[in-house]
Amino acid sequence: MKSIFQGRSASSLFSKLYPLFLLFLCIAAYGPFLTRLGFYWDDFPISWIASTMGGEGLARYFSTNRPVWGLFYRVTTAVFGSTPLVWHVFALLMRWVTGLALWVLLRQIWREKTQFAAWAAALFVIYPGFSQQSIAFLYSHFFIVLTIFLLSLYFTVLSIRRPHRFWPLTVAALVLAPINLFSMEYFFLLELLRPVIIWLVLADCLPDRKPGLSGTALARAARLSLPYLAVFLGAAYWRSVLFGFHTYEPALASRLVSEPVQTILGLIPLVLRDVWLASGGAVIHAFTLPAAGEMTAAHMQRYWMITAAGGLIAALYLIISGKAAFSFRLRTWKLEQSWAWQPVALGILALFVAGGPFWLTDLPISLNFPNDRFTLSFMFGAVLAIAGLLALIPLPNWSKAAALSVLIGFSIGLQYRNAVTYNVDWSSQRSLFWQMTWRMPGLEPGTALLTSELPLKYYTDNSLSAPLNWIYDPQNDPQRMKYIILYPSIRKSGSLKSFQQNQPIEHDYLATTFYGNTSQMVAFYYQPPGCLRVLDPEIEILNWMIPQYLRESLPFTSLDPIRAAPPENQPEPQLPAHIYGAEIAHNWCYYYQKADLARQLGDWETAAALGDQAFALGDYPNDPIERFPFIEAYAHTGNWERAASLSREAYEITHAMQQPLCRLWQRIDREAPPSEEKEAALPAIQAEFACSPD
Repeated sequence: MKSIFQGRSASSLFSKLYPLFLLFLCIAAYGPFLTRLGFYWDDFPISWIASTMGGEGLARYFSTNRPVWGLFYRVTTAVFGSTPLVWHVFALLMRWVTGLALWVLLRQIWREKTQFAAWAAALFVIYPGFSQQSIAFLYSHFFIVLTIFLLSLYFTVLSIRRPHRFWPLTVAALVLAPINLFSMEYFFLLELLRPVIIWLVLADCLPDRKPGLSGTALARAARLSLPYLAVFLGAAYWRSVLFGFHTYEPALASRLVSEPVQTILGLIPLVLRDVWLASGGAVIHAFTLPAAGEMTAAHMQRYWMITAAGGLIAALYLIISGKAAFSFRLRTWKLEQSWAWQPVALGILALFVAGGPFWLTDLPISLNFPNDRFTLSFMFGAVLAIAGLLALIPLPNWSKAAALSVLIGFSIGLQYRNAVTYNVDWSSQRSLFWQMTWRMPGLEPGTALLTSELPLKYYTDNSLSAPLNWIYDPQNDPQRMKYIILYPSIRKSGSLKSFQQNQPIEHDYLATTFYGNTSQMVAFYYQPPGCLRVLDPEIEILNWMIPQYLRESLPFTSLDPIRAAPPENQPEPQLPAHIYGAEIAHNWCYYYQKADLARQLGDWETAAALGDQAFALGDYPNDPIERFPFIEAYAHTGNWERAASLSREAYEITHAMQQPLCRLWQRIDREAPPSEEKEAALPAIQAEFACSPD
């Protein structure tokens, strides 16, 4: 009697359960941190523009890059709003839907090879070469486009498989094909795979076919491909001639004209490297174990649990659903598995086609953020080639399914590790803006905030400028960007044309523009676990623990744009609750920020009282200069002994504090009211830190 696992009814049952299996893989890989992630990178600018400027703002934002793609955002943002959790759920579901689209496509191309389709789609949804699933707002729209492309291919294949419905299915395919082509460049050249897929299917369908790919199939494939070729050429003409290249220039084309031989010789190893990186390199990447200190002990334990559980459940499903016999005959394998060269060849071709847009524009491909986003184009070819090669291995199917499950398990674990880093970044960025509102409850419109490159992997100054405006100008009325964060190290030759007084600052944000002036800039520094620190130009200019280029900007910054309350007609700065949730705990940094604000305002009693509360917490400063507001407050309120003691603590941590301490005590000498205690304390402090006379 046949095993129940080898019967047709069981096979049909497992086929019906496959969508749930794919959903399980997506949840296992991307679900554990779903509620603890936020917006990242381009998520923030686009969501802020959609929320405050609506469809017109989105149209302006995408007008110079991907105008058709921008239409998707106009629909999705109207439906889903700007709550991160909603977008993370949507991105997970889109990854699942894209995997299903690939699955049904492969089942139609190779109709008898359902296990191969299951292997490829499973690899696709947890592909280890792409780490940016957590940038949910942005990449959910990438997967919308990729799904549309795969469905277009599916309808093309189905039109051949079902001749009685040829025209309706062909029309459906032709309607979907240009959506991909006109939306973005990532999957543009994958359209060239369509004639090959048509050829493969026709060779299988034609009644008079001979073994292999017949000439009849080839001729008919050429005819059927003509409408799609016309759409492709039209889109190529629009992109290259009518619309043009606004963001990335096709530098390779000009080099091919000027230095053809040298360019081609240099391109060959680059192409081979990138093709390997996106396929074999991605597989190896999945097995890279966490480095020491990369995660907490609790996260490390969960990593191994998720890796093991994901791999085990995948093995149980793939082995049982494959109806895999535990016996194996090499002769039978040779007859049954020779077809697998087709997906291998198609996959390799797809890998070489996929990189065209990036090689053309000199965009480097890697397996690390941010350039691993380019591997999205390679995913289709990579999973076809890997699953096809796996099918070619002369071993029983159950053993190959088991090996694939090990890869799936480690790929799930890798995606968990990626989510840990996104969660850490979100927590640090969230703390940054809470501290900013504590320290700067009012900020004059037109203020530019300068800082060093923040220790945030998934944010830039450009992306952080969106939440800054969302917090300080939630209504954005009139629609003009009133605040901006700039990294002087990369903006000095652009938005910051020069560090001189009263020079204009102009920063194009695509949907709007920031107009400011170098006479209205505030500098801050943020290196967790240290607190965010608004830099006092008088003191910090001698603090060599901050980057030199940031210190060089301090003479052109001031604290004047910071107010104790919002400017007239502006609300209190508040982090949007639907994005950031509840206010974080009032730890040491809270009291530091409030005390530093009180120090700026000359409210010494409040600053000293906050110091008493802060030092009673049991928490402590993570940077010696965080003691400075309290040193100054205690001196002004007559507690000279406490001021001197905190100064010694700062100096003992690092002698780099010597010059900032001297600057601080010179200001205390200048501004603190005269008293006998002051006359006794100052000479001793200045002598102790070898301060020269002011």
